[in-house]
Amino acid sequence: MSRPTTDGTPTRSHAPGHESSLYHVFVAFGFAGAEVGVLLGRPVVAAVGLSLFGWSVAELLGETSLADASGSGRRLAAVAGLYAVVAVSLLWVVQPVGDPLGVRGLAFAVAAVALLVRAGYDTLRRTAVVSPQK
Repeated sequence: MSRPTTDGTPTRSHAPGHESSLYHVFVAFGFAGAEVGVLLGRPVVAAVGLSLFGWSVAELLGETSLADASGSGRRLAAVAGLYAVVAVSLLWVVQPVGDPLGVRGLAFAVAAVALLVRAGYDTLRRTAVVSPQK
């Protein structure tokens, strides 16, 4: 941990609004879960891990200044789009789902759909909050 400066003001890591979130932990859990699902040949476990990984990466991008922080729907949709491209390329190159790359392709496809559903939910929720009905 960093110490306060000599004049008593907190350093950047202790300044208000710069608290660390737990999204970086979810990145690790999501990645590990995806790999465990592939190793066990369980696309559902891999898809849940990839969904957790993609969601946490999208939220981390929102916390930093690398992406628009106004809403997570666009970031989630972008991650889902990348997942869909990877899924199509893996399933096109490797057809059987029993193969580890086929399991990964199926997991990426399911995770892309899950992230798109979450992106739609976040967008609808944000729209309802921004423009309440009278």
